[in-house]
Amino acid sequence: MLAELVGPAGRLVAIELNSELAQRARINLASHSWVEVLQGDGSTIGGPFNAIFINGGATHPRSEWLDGLAPDGRLVLPLTAYMPGMPFASGFFVRTRRSRDAYSFELISPVAMFDCEGARDEALNAKLVQLFRQGAWKRIHSLRRDTHAAEKSCLLHAAHFCFSEANVE
Repeated sequence: MLAELVGPAGRLVAIELNSELAQRARINLASHSWVEVLQGDGSTIGGPFNAIFINGGATHPRSEWLDGLAPDGRLVLPLTAYMPGMPFASGFFVRTRRSRDAYSFELISPVAMFDCEGARDEALNAKLVQLFRQGAWKRIHSLRRDTHAAEKSCLLHAAHFCFSEANVE
């Protein structure tokens, strides 16, 4: 589907963790010369890219993904947490847009999703559960990557990023 959306005038890099699925994707997409299928965990994506779509539930956006965004590039990912009593992770599809070194943040829709290998953190899962339960996710307006002490606008403050209710300028 993404190969058709991008079309032959563009470029699509698909990364699949499972080597057998990556090989099947290469075979299935062989007629699409603008598509490159790599096998890996998405930790070395390169870039810059106008759009990055993650198709596995994550507790946080990986730095590599944010670094791989071109100016005005968008990252779409399922931000998920394991809620007590639930057998699967759930949360929200979110869109982050890069503007210079600032990142806007927008909720797209609720989602239940399988895990994204390498983008789950148990401590962040617990913080996300709290954020979701309090309804504070509705107030997230930006993703901060600058080093700063936790402040009032920080809704989820972590070592390499912060979900903030401050608007991006």
